[in-house]
Amino acid sequence: MSQNPLDGIRRRQPRPRRAFPDAQYAAVVLEPQAAWVAEKLGEHVRDIWIAHAVVLAEQRSIAVDVAASALKQLVAADLAGVNELGSLRHATAAFDHIVATIEHGALRLGTAPDEISATALRMFMRGRALDLFDAVLDVREALATVASGHLNTLLVLSSAGQSSQPSSLGHYLVAQIGPLLRTARRLREAWSRLNLSPVGAVSGVSTAVPLRRERAAELLGFDNPLEN
Repeated sequence: MSQNPLDGIRRRQPRPRRAFPDAQYAAVVLEPQAAWVAEKLGEHVRDIWIAHAVVLAEQRSIAVDVAASALKQLVAADLAGVNELGSLRHATAAFDHIVATIEHGALRLGTAPDEISATALRMFMRGRALDLFDAVLDVREALATVASGHLNTLLVLSSAGQSSQPSSLGHYLVAQIGPLLRTARRLREAWSRLNLSPVGAVSGVSTAVPLRRERAAELLGFDNPLEN
């Protein structure tokens, strides 16, 4: 008889490993997320690749004819079809097959997927910020318009649940404009930090490829490059 107490332990048969991603997880989490990315970021990713191709050509990092071919393919790409080919791994994966076919991946010089995703997200948030700013201005204008018509409309103000003094509806509405003005100022301050371009930072590690980050920022509508 063996003196090893482990000999009597029955070993469990290892279970087969499940493939990742699990079909249910992909259907519930990854696929809806990929659809959102395709809808919200797809055009921005295309624009980033186009701007990058222009900068590479201007800096003579790639031949002009290569850049021209890349621009034609990127502009002509059907975004719906491209998104169907994209994997669930990365926001930029949908364009990988196009970029890979252009002069053996020449467009990948001086860039990185994380950088493109970060830039696309900033471009998306930039649009949302402008929409919010427009909404704040519209509400402010509407309040001023309504208030001007109720300068003498009586309104009883209250404090701690008790009536305190008479006022007018116009005065009350104008008082709401102050917080909206502060919100508008905060949005302008946020814009100065948001509207900066990560293009050319190469995910923070820089690159030996000669790039003009200011030019890329200009092409994409950013104020300046984001400092690396």
